[in-house]
Amino acid sequence: MGILRIMMLPKIQLLAVLAFGVAMLLIENQIQKLDESRAKLERTIARHEVAEVEQRHSEYGGGRELPPIVENDDTVIIYNRVPKTASTSFTNIAYDLCGKNRFHVLHINTTKNNPVMSLQDQERGQ
Repeated sequence: MGILRIMMLPKIQLLAVLAFGVAMLLIENQIQKLDESRAKLERTIARHEVAEVEQRHSEYGGGRELPPIVENDDTVIIYNRVPKTASTSFTNIAYDLCGKNRFHVLHINTTKNNPVMSLQDQERGQ
């Protein structure tokens, strides 16, 4: 009986190793299927995004016309200028684009904690 117990132990270990191997193969197969599904989903999303962009371009005359103005657009963007970080260039870009993209730029100078609007902005506000 003692020899039988010693011989059964390696058989159980071998069976456990085989079961583990089969489980790993099944898991690998599931991972591969999930990767393929993810790739297919990404391709489908990309196709839909391209179709949406093409549709927008065709609706607005090839992108030459601007979309209609939203009357209730109350979005406010606040930009705090920081010296020596090209903030002046960024502000100038905002001024250049405001007419084309139908938004307003308001420049408030807060030197020495004294907020002062530029003459151009004061004139526009009246």
